[in-house]
Amino acid sequence: PYASKVPSFAKTKVWPSLEINGFIFIWYDVEGREPHFYLDEMPEIKKGKWAYKGCTVHYVNCHIEDIPENGADIAHLKTVHETGVQAGSKVDYNLSTWIGRILTHHWK
Repeated sequence: PYASKVPSFAKTKVWPSLEINGFIFIWYDVEGREPHFYLDEMPEIKKGKWAYKGCTVHYVNCHIEDIPENGADIAHLKTVHETGVQAGSKVDYNLSTWIGRILTHHWK
């Protein structure tokens, strides 16, 4: 603001950007290529029929590697995750009540 002209060493990088659906999106490509797709405008958002209702945050007490590693481990799904959320810490609850039989997830 105090210079009469912009110094030759002052440079800024410009990325392609798009304002759509109430958000600003910036395209970044490590090799500097132009965007090869664009997002579609959603009429429901433009007309105000859809609205932001908040967010849900889940804290998972595990190491960051556990989620992708276990997600790829199909064998553990039935053993570890068959009991539904209604059971809490009671792992034998899944088939012990009628509600347990209804709400228990069965992996195939």
